Amino acid sequence: MQRVLVIDDEAHIRHMMRLTLEAAGYEVGEAADGLQGLEMCGTGGVWDVVLLDQKMPGIDGIETLRRLRECAPGTRVIMVTAFASIELAVEAMKLGATDFVRKPMTPDILRHTVAAALANPPIATPMGRPARAARPQRPHIETVTMNGFHIVRT
Repeated sequence: MQRVLVIDDEAHIRHMMRLTLEAAGYEVGEAADGLQGLEMCGTGGVWDVVLLDQKMPGIDGIETLRRLRECAPGTRVIMVTAFASIELAVEAMKLGATDFVRKPMTPDILRHTVAAALANPPIATPMGRPARAARPQRPHIETVTMNGFHIVRT
């Protein structure tokens, strides 16, 4: 079962997201602010998707995203905000956000956005390198000899 963490300071928004996603078959966790969400990721919680509110008391969504990239680089993060701007979207995408959704959203938009995020492999980390799990692994071959011909990988 795929796991989704909702980080939002508005209890009724978290509740609506939980009901929508659980009905779609996801396991859902909730955090009331960025610090609680980071704690849930840092204590061994593995989340396939994080739905992250932008405006929250304490640390905001952008700072939470920055810290999430350090502790869970392969997690897909969808920014959720009622205060969308091009600058905010660009900054969030540079930090590795997978998508951006405006509040209020319909249950269909929420389900489709999470499904779309899960359909793609985790995106690159802010440094431009793929997350460790997404890096392609090449076999280690130094020299292969076949019928007297030598193939040497440089």
